[in-house]
Amino acid sequence: MPQTQEEHEEDDVVELVTTTGDRDVVDPDPFTSESPQILIGEIMGCNVALENITKNINDVIKKNKNIIDCFFYGVLQFLFFFPNWRKAKF
Repeated sequence: MPQTQEEHEEDDVVELVTTTGDRDVVDPDPFTSESPQILIGEIMGCNVALENITKNINDVIKKNKNIIDCFFYGVLQFLFFFPNWRKAKF
């Protein structure tokens, strides 16, 4: 028995699968015209989160560089102010 146009369209529905942990969740709803907007919103949200992570990483790198610079500055100051520290008797 041939399928009607509606039955044929129902067979063409795509299942959206997302991963949560180690389980797959299948969205039973058909792909609608809202779906692209929802996906774009999700991507934009992820992009903002990624920018925040990148900023935080760059902040940590700057702080670590500052700590290293301060340490070496302190060592140089010590060596400059105490040039004869090896000869000193403690």
